[in-house]
Amino acid sequence: MGAIKMSGIVSGMDTNAIVEQLVAQSQIPITNLENKYELKQLEKDIYQDVSDRLGTLNSNLLTLRLESTYKTKSTESSNTAVLAATATTEAAKGSYSVVVKQTAKNASWVSSYTRQRLTAKGAGVTGSTGTPADYLEGKHTVTVTNEGSSYMAVNSFKPNEWGTVKKQNGMAIDSAVVSSDGTIQSDISGTVTFQVSDGTDTSSIWSSVNVDSGDNINEVARDLETRLNNNINSDKGTTGVQYVAVRADYNQEDDEWSIAVYSPTTVTGLTITPTGGDIDETLGLEYGYESTSSVSTVTSYFIASDLTTLGQKINNTESGLIKGITLTGTGLTEGSFSITQDASLLVASESYSTVTGATGFSATPSTALTQNLSDAGGTTASNGYFTINDTKIYIDDFSALTVNDLLAKINSSGAGVTATYDEAANNIVLSSNTAGSGSITVGDSSDTSNMLTVLKLTANQGAVKTTGSTSGSISTTSALSSAGLSSAPTSGTFSINGVSIYVDATTDSLNDVIKKVNVSGAGVTMVYDSVRDKITVTGSGTEQITFGSPSDTSSFLAAVNLTQSTTTTQALGTAGRNSIVEVNEVTYVRDSNEISDIIAGVTLDLRSASETPVTISITADTTKATEALASFIQTYNEMVTVLNAPMLDDDQKKYLTALTDEDKESMSDDDIAEYQAYYKEYNTYNMIRKSSELRSLKQNLRTTLFTEIPGLTGSISNLLELGIDVAGDGDITIEALGLLVTDSTDYDEILAALESNETLQEVLSDNADDVYEFFSANIIVGNDDSDTEDEDGNPINESNDIQGWTRIYSSLITRYTNYDGMIQKKIVSEGTLDKEMLRIAEQIETYQLRAEQQLERYWAQFTAMEQAISDAQAMGESLSSLTSSS
Repeated sequence: MGAIKMSGIVSGMDTNAIVEQLVAQSQIPITNLENKYELKQLEKDIYQDVSDRLGTLNSNLLTLRLESTYKTKSTESSNTAVLAATATTEAAKGSYSVVVKQTAKNASWVSSYTRQRLTAKGAGVTGSTGTPADYLEGKHTVTVTNEGSSYMAVNSFKPNEWGTVKKQNGMAIDSAVVSSDGTIQSDISGTVTFQVSDGTDTSSIWSSVNVDSGDNINEVARDLETRLNNNINSDKGTTGVQYVAVRADYNQEDDEWSIAVYSPTTVTGLTITPTGGDIDETLGLEYGYESTSSVSTVTSYFIASDLTTLGQKINNTESGLIKGITLTGTGLTEGSFSITQDASLLVASESYSTVTGATGFSATPSTALTQNLSDAGGTTASNGYFTINDTKIYIDDFSALTVNDLLAKINSSGAGVTATYDEAANNIVLSSNTAGSGSITVGDSSDTSNMLTVLKLTANQGAVKTTGSTSGSISTTSALSSAGLSSAPTSGTFSINGVSIYVDATTDSLNDVIKKVNVSGAGVTMVYDSVRDKITVTGSGTEQITFGSPSDTSSFLAAVNLTQSTTTTQALGTAGRNSIVEVNEVTYVRDSNEISDIIAGVTLDLRSASETPVTISITADTTKATEALASFIQTYNEMVTVLNAPMLDDDQKKYLTALTDEDKESMSDDDIAEYQAYYKEYNTYNMIRKSSELRSLKQNLRTTLFTEIPGLTGSISNLLELGIDVAGDGDITIEALGLLVTDSTDYDEILAALESNETLQEVLSDNADDVYEFFSANIIVGNDDSDTEDEDGNPINESNDIQGWTRIYSSLITRYTNYDGMIQKKIVSEGTLDKEMLRIAEQIETYQLRAEQQLERYWAQFTAMEQAISDAQAMGESLSSLTSSS
């Protein structure tokens, strides 16, 4: 507990003020020491800043030491759609003529074996069983009608992902060959030859038919389709690809049958044309095709005198509605039903967005398609353009077009829809080419033609829009047994490329199985496409991928539609192919599209085949070296700018002294802040100019710049030969600053100066090896008489070693920044500056202790004085009292 202080109560003196004045004198040395400590901290900050800048400079030097900084090559392709290239530092400058004859492709296979599901009951059909025998995917819409003397079932099949389909019809088959109800009148056995072209290669592919009298014409079509697809697959090195569909087409008006070949040219890119055979005349294919049209559905017909017979025909295992599928129900009736057939893991119903035009389109529905637009729709047509799905469709002369011509224009416009005429409903229907909820937009305010009105497709006329939907998909994270697959797999093993993989259907998810396949030794990559709901398997090479094994016990491969027979080893899918490339008229065959062993140091990236040569130009890329030099020079100029501290004039020197409390009392806050900023700035300049270490650093940084390096084998031995010199160009004032290239520390300015430096750019482009040697050389010269050895025990003479410029400059910096360097010794923990600051701190503590003791002493003395005065006053009052009483 401190002593009781009496503050002038008795004496009337301002004791507090007296004590404060006395103590203030003892505070002066403390304040001076605190200012001295602050300056030492500033000195340490200055050295730390210089050290940090030297570290950055050293990092810049490391970049300048790398081979890739100078030897990077730039490549340019005259056609990047066909070929691109990259080059390493080893590539030689030059140009090459490259022809990409063929790109490489890995073997692959996708879920292709289809399944089916009855998605709309009707016409007495309540179920369907079996597995489809073909690879077509889409939706079958079957309509059963009474035609008076017969019943007809029409299957309109809309393939998935085929969009608009090319339909090519042969000539009418003679009635002596097939009757009105599609019955074959006599045995047909033989072949038809087709020319199959993909635009580059053309092959002659045969197909065969072997049917008996009494069979159905649909069986003829089925035979042609099956064998034609099989042989095209064989020719193309593929398996299970549906290149073409063949159907028996019925012309009800003429009561004639013909063979129709449907091909999705936008998907497979094939043109298929009959060219001969021994039964081509019998089937109306002797002269190729009689007609070609664009359609959105593949149509087949079944005709019988009664519903019972019709039901038997569409359920025929060979020529029925869907080969391999049996319909069940209460007996066929008039009406319609739908079956979805696809290879997705969860077979569900897909539908397509439509715009159904108003009825009453034509006064004569049977001839509507052939009517001239001048007579169609009940509205006077006009030229111009109209819009569907933001695609403009132009009409130049409507009087020269029929309704069918207009529908064909729409179908080939790229609007993503198929336009058809429904004779029964007497209206025009637009159907999206892609299943899903995407709506069809009809018309635009800028349209100049009224064709949408002519077609009765406007809302004002009563056109109706419907929105489609996509099929479902499975869960990839649930156990396979509950993932929602159309066919739940069983546990056990399955094989890919002869490698057996175990699956537990009760615990493994699809993601788990995919991971097992991909880390196995099967040499394939399996992925799940959630959009298509299918599995894709890609091989690491060109050999077809094999699936299944006699020892397999799991049905996994069948459940994901990769095979139908899990215990049979089958090579499925598309075989891969090697790339073929011609470089400077020399042909090379490789197994990849990334080729790095033809042109030294260059990797070719083959992207597509073309007979047109592509020029690959390889040049020196000076960008990296220029940028590296710009970074170094920026850091160097910043460092030199810091070390070029200006000399202070007399007015500036006034700010070297710290403000006292008394000074601050007469100054505003703004004045104090301004003074303290100058105090720090000018003291910084003063310390830098007085520092022998920093003066030494500045001198050495400048003089070492243009060191001549003897012994190099190249043409460059100093910076001047690179076109790099002190900034100023004859201006002595600027040259005295010692900056490089330009009197700036701005990176962009420095870079621009280097980029426009013709000497530098020419040397970097033409003599990259010499520049690299100048900056990075590290040649150790051996000397048998030397006592010094390298790390391998070889004798060396260090004095004769040849060091590149960056190594010499880095060694200079290290003299200042390594552990015992001139600057590092000052700023390291417990270094010279820390020790000086510690001594000052100890002195401050000593003086503060003395001041506290002195303060206690002053108060003790003043308190004693006050007490003495109080005692004297009390005694006086006592004497006065005694005197008055006597």
